[in-house]
Amino acid sequence: MQKKDAYQVITDRICDLLEKGEIPWQRPWNQGNEMPKNLVSQKEYRGINPFILASMRYTSPFWLTFYDLI
Repeated sequence: MQKKDAYQVITDRICDLLEKGEIPWQRPWNQGNEMPKNLVSQKEYRGINPFILASMRYTSPFWLTFYDLI
């Protein structure tokens, strides 16, 4: 299996949202103001992660990965 380039994944996500008429850097009014954070550590994500996670449009700011559960 070929590893995806992180920059391409992010670019594709932004383009998909823009094609749907959504502007990913603008939050809807009904979404909370909290930054995306890790459920286990409660630390806010940094770098490109907050942008990508916030663009998912979930109301909860908490996220987990399989690694967090190990």
